[in-house]
Amino acid sequence: MTIYRSTIQLLRIPFSINLLPIFLFAFYSCGENIHTWKAALVFILIHFVFYPASNAYNSFMDADTSSIAGIKNPPAPTKQLYQASVLLDIVGLSLSLLISLPFFAINFILMLLSRAYSYRGIRLKKYAVLSFIMVAFAQGGLSFYNMFIGIQGLDYFPALTIDLALKVAVASLFVGAIYPITQVYQHEEDEKQGDQTMSMLLGVRGTFVFSGFLFLLANVCLYFILTTSAFLIFEAFMIFPAGFFIFWAYQCFKDPLKANFKSTMRMAMSASIAMILGFAVIILTT
Repeated sequence: MTIYRSTIQLLRIPFSINLLPIFLFAFYSCGENIHTWKAALVFILIHFVFYPASNAYNSFMDADTSSIAGIKNPPAPTKQLYQASVLLDIVGLSLSLLISLPFFAINFILMLLSRAYSYRGIRLKKYAVLSFIMVAFAQGGLSFYNMFIGIQGLDYFPALTIDLALKVAVASLFVGAIYPITQVYQHEEDEKQGDQTMSMLLGVRGTFVFSGFLFLLANVCLYFILTTSAFLIFEAFMIFPAGFFIFWAYQCFKDPLKANFKSTMRMAMSASIAMILGFAVIILTT
């Protein structure tokens, strides 16, 4: 069977880098309790199976004609893209059983939420606040908790201690901070689709204020989680994306047209890379 180039492109595998900070945060949070081969399998499943499957299904349902996250000019989706999303989810869920039943169960829930987000019969994307809460928690806190289980190979659901609950909250806040920013240039396209996003609800200025507040709150919470040296390392890496965010916000306040695809991708990638480097250095030095 011929694999269409559009199918590979719409899996948006390179964009999976945006979930890598959550994985590294979970890896760090596991301390010495790392199950090596299971941690490696978690990494592969999340970034190269489940996340691309979700992207594929979303692209198939949306059939976007304008820029989407990671692709400036998306190709038209085909039936093969839908088939690829189903196949990837089946493979991912099957391999999840090698890690643990709790890991499998949460991945199954995340798959259902991803489908409900895009599926025309439910379409959580139509509801700004509901979809925001779902994405922030599912891709943030619940994904962190899932990876925390998988990296250790736990066969039970660990209790939410104050420390673990705070880490779940931080992961949700970071995703919640970047998610509306990725929608800030898509208002016209989302309106055509009949969706109402958090960014549409807040407006361009409101989006920057809201995302900035959540980002600041996430960093404040990190202060109570990380050691002083680890916190300072992380914040050092966040100086550049924070500066770019403030500069870009200033530009958009003067001219809303500056809230475009190019700047959005720069913001998303700079924040992700900074967090990846920050957590990587913390893991290697602590």
